[in-house]
Amino acid sequence: MPKLPGRRRSLLASGMVWMFLAVTFVPASAAPGDYRIFFSRSFPGSVPAYFDVVIESSGAGVYRESEDEEPLEFEVGAAELAELLEYVKALDYFRMAVDSNLKVAFTGEKIFRFEGADGLTGETKFNHSSNTAARALLAWFNKVGGSERHRIELERTAQFDRLGVNKTLLRFQISLEDNRIVSPAQFIPILKRIANDKKIIRIATARAAGLLERIQSPGTSP
Repeated sequence: MPKLPGRRRSLLASGMVWMFLAVTFVPASAAPGDYRIFFSRSFPGSVPAYFDVVIESSGAGVYRESEDEEPLEFEVGAAELAELLEYVKALDYFRMAVDSNLKVAFTGEKIFRFEGADGLTGETKFNHSSNTAARALLAWFNKVGGSERHRIELERTAQFDRLGVNKTLLRFQISLEDNRIVSPAQFIPILKRIANDKKIIRIATARAAGLLERIQSPGTSP
């Protein structure tokens, strides 16, 4: 095989190096493939003392308050998921420190974790953060926690405290109207059960039916 001229050999080798780098190096700003975003908060003495949330790249989400319990499932819409991912990118997929290190009251240990199918991973722990993206993510995950507490309370009162269902529904309604509920569609099954339960007082079944209609109406966020 004839040898290539020196300059052509050099250019070819240089091109191969750049091809190798293009394949093996993925910048932090690149959109990942399948991934998982994890959040947990541990705060003994609060209610709940612990909870964690996992969001998959498909939009599937789960919430639990202990490692040995059956998680609650919900769905995150595409637009909301994209917004979450932008915050994650702004935090370099949690490969940067976000704790402010300020002397502030302890509000629980929080953990952000990213797990990408391509091997891109990161984790950061904090009590308090001044980072705008970190604070926005924390607010969203706390919103998930509040939503799931409403769901747990609705399930509990519908089963064990039928006289207390209306008050529980009212608290949920206030949060829904204040846009403090993530994935309202997850409440459809429990609202249907309450609306059709003849053992629950009429004012509560009527409220459940109204909330159900509102959530299922066109244009309502998932």
